[in-house]
Amino acid sequence: MCSCLPRHHPDIGTVLWNLGVAYRELNNIEKATVVWRECLAIRERAFSPTHPCVIDVLKSLGRIAYDQQLYDESLQLYGKLQDILMRTSPVSEDMATVCHNMGACYFKLSQLDAAEKALSQSLQLKTSLYSPGHYTISITETQLHQLWQLKYGR
Repeated sequence: MCSCLPRHHPDIGTVLWNLGVAYRELNNIEKATVVWRECLAIRERAFSPTHPCVIDVLKSLGRIAYDQQLYDESLQLYGKLQDILMRTSPVSEDMATVCHNMGACYFKLSQLDAAEKALSQSLQLKTSLYSPGHYTISITETQLHQLWQLKYGR
């Protein structure tokens, strides 16, 4: 990296972001995670917590943690993201997705009440944002149906 920039310069964060994208594309998830965590630290220091650059890194790290079956870590990242979105855009596609993803994590951890609450919140948001029959609504409905079958045996 360029030694002419301070270690926490936003441009260094951008380089790290792009490097993480490249590592992810090469399926080197471990390296992507390391550089995105560095990127997050820089972006949190350089920007407000609600800045889109911070939000993007949290989303990516949350997804990677989920894909690696690190559900508690994924929940922590999505929880942080949910707190940010509650302040900036509580009724948004991002919030609907975060709630769905948190529900999926809780489901994997067999925390069915928490999963039901998060997925129901996601469904409520999605039905207010999308037209009836939209594919993303059916994805959450299917997840809820699977949860109810497990929880209630129906």
